Amino acid sequence: MVIRRAPPLPRPHKIRAQELSDLVSDIREFERERVARELHDGVLQSLVALKIKLENALQATSGPFASEISESIAQLYADIGEVRAIARNELPPRIEGASLRQAIALAVESFTKRHSSLDVVFRRIHVNDTFDSDVTWGLFRILQESLNNAAQHARATRIIVTLTEQAGSYELTVTDDGIGIGTNARLGRRGIVNMLSRAADLGGTLTFESNEGSGTMMRVAVPTRPRTTLESGDYSA
Repeated sequence: MVIRRAPPLPRPHKIRAQELSDLVSDIREFERERVARELHDGVLQSLVALKIKLENALQATSGPFASEISESIAQLYADIGEVRAIARNELPPRIEGASLRQAIALAVESFTKRHSSLDVVFRRIHVNDTFDSDVTWGLFRILQESLNNAAQHARATRIIVTLTEQAGSYELTVTDDGIGIGTNARLGRRGIVNMLSRAADLGGTLTFESNEGSGTMMRVAVPTRPRTTLESGDYSA
């Protein structure tokens, strides 16, 4: 990987539309390379080291804990592949080539395996599916963050994930029966900021409906790019 210096800013009185577009493109590429280096040299190396430790621990473990360690190692393999893909600006292996519905179902399934005590249901209502990687990856990540918030912060016991298409948009909702979130807490979380940013990048909107003590509904809507018509159905993960 070639390490580049950040592009210099042109003088204000000389800047033109094309120059501004080229500058934004250069800055984005510079930042992508910087993040890729940080992921490879920092997070990825830590994950690999943790995987090795768990593999060593598995060899010395027997009984009920062995299966839990094996599951953790399998999850780490998936996470390492995901970090490597992100560093290369590619889709993670587990959703590469997947349609939107398949990716959402995979996110729900993966979450349910890690939180077996929660009642999680995936509902899909007459969706024109898409294989657009930007839409798939963006909604996949938004769903992951929303599910984690419901489990870690809202203390939910039941979560309903619904994927629908209406008025030219894919709409993804996550509804939980948790304690709800206040406005200040919601806007202060970095994960929520990332969700809002991802929705905006797709030309969509993301909103919350929540009253303390009565659960939360996250709703994100992005423009559709239909490919294949699917029938309606409810799926319990």
